Amino acid sequence: AVPATAEGVKAKHTHLTFQPIIVVIIVNAIMLIIIIVIVIATVVVLIIVIIAVINVVVIFFIVIVVIFIVIVVVTVAVAVAVIIVMIVVVIIATILVLITIASA
Repeated sequence: AVPATAEGVKAKHTHLTFQPIIVVIIVNAIMLIIIIVIVIATVVVLIIVIIAVINVVVIFFIVIVVIFIVIVVVTVAVAVAVIIVMIVVVIIATILVLITIASA
């Protein structure tokens, strides 16, 4: 039993005020840990998102480049094919004309 003197009351009082301080410190520590975890999680998520976005952009860019190359190749191929066909047609026409002139 604590004697009901000023010293005893003071001892009881400091004992009572001391515990909440520990509780506050513990709560603050827990909150700090939670905040740190949230911050780390947010940073990690952000990094993942940024990497994902960069990957998407890179993939998108590659797809566009591939499509562009395909279009160019197809266009060139078609152009070459058309030119070859035209040359062949001109040669055949010329030969036909020559044969016609020769036989006439």
